[in-house]
Amino acid sequence: TTNIATASGKDNLDKPVTGTDTKTVTVLDPKIKVVKTADKSEVHAGDQVIYSYAVTTDGSATPLKNVTLVDDKCQSVSAPTKTGGDQDALLEQGETWTYSCTSTLQTTTTNIATASGKDNLDKPVTDTDQATVVVPKPAIKVDKSADKAEVKAGGEVVYTYQVSNKGDTPLLNVTVTDDKCAPVKYESGDTDKNEVLGLEETWTFTCTTTLKETTENTAVASGEDRTGQPVEDTATAKVIVP
Repeated sequence: TTNIATASGKDNLDKPVTGTDTKTVTVLDPKIKVVKTADKSEVHAGDQVIYSYAVTTDGSATPLKNVTLVDDKCQSVSAPTKTGGDQDALLEQGETWTYSCTSTLQTTTTNIATASGKDNLDKPVTDTDQATVVVPKPAIKVDKSADKAEVKAGGEVVYTYQVSNKGDTPLLNVTVTDDKCAPVKYESGDTDKNEVLGLEETWTFTCTTTLKETTENTAVASGEDRTGQPVEDTATAKVIVP
């Protein structure tokens, strides 16, 4: 605000006189903005994620000093790379300060970045942004059964395999193999017909063979999540040939 003061009066002959002066007071409007991104939205457990943080004054013309960036779950935040300005210690309009931090994730993680600074009257300003990176926990389960517990030599046995998703993410490329029966054939269960084993689905497979002796065989169900992380489970069944 710039305002004008006016003083006026008259001499003893009633001649008016005036005088003016102006004064400007600057009202600061400090702002800060942080935008956080991750280089991956989904990773395996134990994989690294690189977070990037772009910090600006969010259009404010007020320069900021003592600018810092912290992340509540990533400790080694880099020094800033400064673009668009004079490379001094003030974050000014038109500049972007970019930070980064690398973290190894074991579980799905949402973390929060906080950018802070002060104007030249030491008024603090802050802004936050967050990013979520998913760490899937895939798991598969197979239950195997035989239609007979005992057969004569040369008798036919039909094995049934129930395959379900016991993790928290859909599974791709689901297959079942049996070390003593082939081929194992898919029968039903893919309710949405997308060839992805969903969390609520159970797929049924079968295999038919002829036994000449008591046989215990092992089925292996396998698949992978969207990141390519493999999973498998095994189950056995024993049929007696007296």
